[in-house]
Amino acid sequence: MNSETVGLRIVSARALARTRQYLEGIMAKDTSHKKLADAARAIAQVAPRESAVLVVEDDPDLQWRLARMLTINGNRVVGTSSADGALALIAEWSVDLVLIDEGLPGMTGLDLAKAIRKQRPEISVVLMTGDENEATRRAAKLAGAFTCLTKPFRTEALVEVLRALPAF
Repeated sequence: MNSETVGLRIVSARALARTRQYLEGIMAKDTSHKKLADAARAIAQVAPRESAVLVVEDDPDLQWRLARMLTINGNRVVGTSSADGALALIAEWSVDLVLIDEGLPGMTGLDLAKAIRKQRPEISVVLMTGDENEATRRAAKLAGAFTCLTKPFRTEALVEVLRALPAF
């Protein structure tokens, strides 16, 4: 996929979303527009769903790269560098996925995953760790993480994990 294709995909997704909102607004004002109602339903079926992703990473460069890659793939992304910031964002923002660095300042990534599972069990969590071993993998599963990604990881590895998640 080249950059032009990516740009067209993002633009077309936004255009479909705006068209859907416009048609829904018209339908709310006047229900006699059967054709518009049918068109809005058709657009809703075709339009890609934007997933909301929270990236919790204390390395600003990695946080930016992850946010950029996820945004290019059509997701809404917010980043934070702390567990406290993540919990505050989750309380205020509808999130489908949280990517968590294991080595956060203050609360560990595993503790944050547990807190998210307790507060919002429907959110998928992926733990990013620099030293993955069997004990870390088990602890992540017990904390409620979907899987672990060992840093540094390739973009393809993250895309593969995203495809395996139910929200994507």
